[in-house]
Amino acid sequence: MWRYLLHKYNLFGWNKRSFRANAMALTVELFKSVDRDILDKFLNDLYIHLQEYVNQDMKKQLQKDKEEGFYTILLSGNFDIILAPFLNEGFDEVIGSEVLVNGELVSPSEVEIIIHDIKAVKIKEKFPEADYKNSKAYADSDYDLPILEIVGIPIVVNPDETLLNIAKERHYKIFEKEKTIWKRW
Repeated sequence: MWRYLLHKYNLFGWNKRSFRANAMALTVELFKSVDRDILDKFLNDLYIHLQEYVNQDMKKQLQKDKEEGFYTILLSGNFDIILAPFLNEGFDEVIGSEVLVNGELVSPSEVEIIIHDIKAVKIKEKFPEADYKNSKAYADSDYDLPILEIVGIPIVVNPDETLLNIAKERHYKIFEKEKTIWKRW
């Protein structure tokens, strides 16, 4: 709770980014404390239970983009082992903060959280020859702004207030149909 309060009041450098990094480090510690089979079952059950909250309009859009020939990537600061089941949604690839290396969970200090500028760096490293001018990016948070800035077709989906204001200013397409948990994934 004290970390949350430090974040909310931006005390001692505890801003949104440092709060998230700390929370993710604690989550890695939690993951490491659980038997791997139990963790895998938990993550699979989590994915199954989230299905009713996944934005159905975005699922349809994902399918449409695939039919139009787009290579689809779910890029998130969340952990790779949490994102992996989303390949079942039809994504060609998921890229997340790596917590699993060679089948083993890494220590919290080894996790590089994919956030803000790191998102664009990861995409450019992975796809150096991509046609970014004719690429789409969907985003819901100002953490995703660097990705929106490198593509020719930036689209915001149920954006947070900061991103909504930027999207209006820059005339990005704004998709605000269904408010669901997908927004935070």
